[in-house]
Amino acid sequence: MIKNKYLTKSLLTLLTVAIFGSVNAQYCSSGATSAADSKCDRVVLVGSSATIDNNTTSSGCVTYTDFTSSVAPADLSPGANYTINITVGSCGGNYGRTANAWIDYNGDGDLTDAGEMLGTGTSSVRTSGTVISYNFTVPCTAKAGNTRLRVIVVEGTTTNPCGSFTWGETEDYTVTVLSPSGGLSSNFFAPAIAYVGTPVTFNNSNQSGYISHNWTVTDSTTVTTYTSTNVTHVFPTSGTKTIKLVSENCLGKDSTTKTINIIVPTAPPVANFVADKNVVEIFEQPRLFDLSTNGATYWDWMLTNGIDTIDGDDQADLRGGNPF
Repeated sequence: MIKNKYLTKSLLTLLTVAIFGSVNAQYCSSGATSAADSKCDRVVLVGSSATIDNNTTSSGCVTYTDFTSSVAPADLSPGANYTINITVGSCGGNYGRTANAWIDYNGDGDLTDAGEMLGTGTSSVRTSGTVISYNFTVPCTAKAGNTRLRVIVVEGTTTNPCGSFTWGETEDYTVTVLSPSGGLSSNFFAPAIAYVGTPVTFNNSNQSGYISHNWTVTDSTTVTTYTSTNVTHVFPTSGTKTIKLVSENCLGKDSTTKTINIIVPTAPPVANFVADKNVVEIFEQPRLFDLSTNGATYWDWMLTNGIDTIDGDDQADLRGGNPF
């Protein structure tokens, strides 16, 4: 009985190892055959609230590195837009290199489904330290949970998520696909009153997790549309104006409509501003925010230290957006 008990435990242990082994080994192998010349120096992926920033510039060339457990995952929201930055490096030699990345969105254990390749993988850069960037949108059909991100730097212009290549490096990471959350809510901040000819900014209260934002600004019979997250618009005439925002995420679309009263200035503007710093270091850039009243339409900034002069004509805010 004791022998059978230990035998049963041993078989269970082997079965457990086999199961977890199959999970870890489900993705195809990838890597260089030569640990020389080219490598991946850095991978940066800023997620919704967590970021992958893995800098291996000081390390030597390796053919493959598994960072799925040692580097915390970035979190990605379905429908949201992100950018991955891949820095190519060298261990000696100046050769044309390209980089690409893949995410297993449906969690099926491969990286070959449509839309899982994030970039084109056709660039060829020689300078070590060059950053290759790809913008991508997480599909609404992405499966929630942890999944694989694969990054490859290779000499040449052709990349494939599987197989071997002579020079370069493959790195594997984990990313977390979030479940659609926060509901669907279109909204933005707008002043109640503004002046003719003065830039008016409408700030979207939903800055991330959305597929698109579509603005419609109606000024009498003139209709202007925008697709940016936030909008700055100049009204040429007075009166009540209508602003509509339609936001879309993986749950659908929602709209918000507001009005603003545009008036004609009755007095000359009173210039005023605030700075984010009173003391700055050499080469440091302060941010200056306009607080002028009575509807200014032109700004002539001038910064001088007795030697150098910086002239920032016609900018409401010099080196910064309105803080309010």
